[in-house]
Amino acid sequence: LVRPFGAIVFGRVGDIVGRKYTFLVTILIMGLSTFIVGLLPNAATIGIAAPIILISLRLLQGLALGGEYGGAATYVAEHAPPGKRGYYTSFIQTTATLGLFLSLLVILATRTILGEAEFAKWGWRIPFLVSVLLLGVSVWIRLQLNESPAFQKMKEEGTHSKAPISEAFGQWNNAKIALFALLGLTAGQAVVWYTGQFYARIFLVNTLKVDANTADTAIIMMRRLLMRLARELENGVEPYVANHGELLTVRSAGFIAPKGISFVEASNPIVRVAQ
Repeated sequence: LVRPFGAIVFGRVGDIVGRKYTFLVTILIMGLSTFIVGLLPNAATIGIAAPIILISLRLLQGLALGGEYGGAATYVAEHAPPGKRGYYTSFIQTTATLGLFLSLLVILATRTILGEAEFAKWGWRIPFLVSVLLLGVSVWIRLQLNESPAFQKMKEEGTHSKAPISEAFGQWNNAKIALFALLGLTAGQAVVWYTGQFYARIFLVNTLKVDANTADTAIIMMRRLLMRLARELENGVEPYVANHGELLTVRSAGFIAPKGISFVEASNPIVRVAQ
């Protein structure tokens, strides 16, 4: 719900102050919010304040992500050589999947080592607490970044936007492009992304009653296959993938779907009996 507001707020900051410092703010908000979740007392200790704080932290994460993603795409595109913007920015989407891939590995390892009972009791906090290490690395990397050359040039010449929000949405010629991108392009991509990245596991565990560890392992393997397939395709048909990556994801999912059905039947025999 708050990601669009994060994009508006931090997009304006990035257009006025600069991309680098905006990156530092967004990663600090995201990283600290994630870390604090691991320290949060439960409702038995602090009562109704626990869910209120948790929701507030999640909103801060969404706010930061809204500014982070658009800022990253702008920063990378402004550094990309001519004719390579699609290829360079495609790594943002790929590394987002890689982040989810690594998070599943951490959760799977923690659950396996501690056992389900201990993981549900206190072990779920470990991935959140460990994330502070990644936060430190991320902040260090971003401190080494140089400002976007395109933005630096515009700022030196005094041609950068003074009122980015009103210029983007207050003028119909610009607003119609933003609305088309939001409702016509991003909406479809978002459905594919969140269905594949999040709902797949929920469906396996909650609906088909597949063991959580088995579901995580299967999703890790499928994501690895899709990432490899996407990178191979991008090497040969970069312009097409840059503009129609979500279509390739759908087709890849269709290719894997029969294997997924066999996996579900093998991991939960009740499904086969029900058929």
